[in-house]
Amino acid sequence: MSYRVTAELGLAPFDAQRDELLRPLIRAPFGLLPAPFDNLVTFPQWVDAQRRSQAPLYAQAFIATELLIEMRGVPAVINYFERFKTTRDHQRAFTEAFTMERADFDRAFARRWRETIVRFRLRR
Repeated sequence: MSYRVTAELGLAPFDAQRDELLRPLIRAPFGLLPAPFDNLVTFPQWVDAQRRSQAPLYAQAFIATELLIEMRGVPAVINYFERFKTTRDHQRAFTEAFTMERADFDRAFARRWRETIVRFRLRR
């Protein structure tokens, strides 16, 4: 969202910001798997994953968010985070906000992850 706002303000083009964030995927080892989303729920988990994972987590989060917005729109993303006012059940919040099972999203994300890595490698 911040990249969209920055672009709307005329401070930097969205595509340039996106490319910069995703650039580490060029160096990603062949077959690199993203960090499991269930291991990125809390801030301590995120910090731990930053230390342990080879996957560029900000790129992963960007790709996932971009895909969710394409699939369900910005209001659904906002709805997801608003649900945490009343629950800490991230699985339920996901299913209710996006009206899909996480397993379905995980499959769509895995395809997008691989496609994005290939696309960035071909642009080298």
